[in-house]
Amino acid sequence: MPRDSEVAIKLARSRLAKGQSQRAIALVETVLERNDLPRPKALALKIEIYY
Repeated sequence: MPRDSEVAIKLARSRLAKGQSQRAIALVETVLERNDLPRPKALALKIEIYY
């Protein structure tokens, strides 16, 4: 898991593009647990994954 949340979100998007949605969700959930600036982007990606 990358320490930088922005990198984690980019990695989650690439996992999603490869069809690895479970790994992408795990990355997004980890970013959401952090209380830092990219949290809204992670939430938007989570919504995109589930809907």
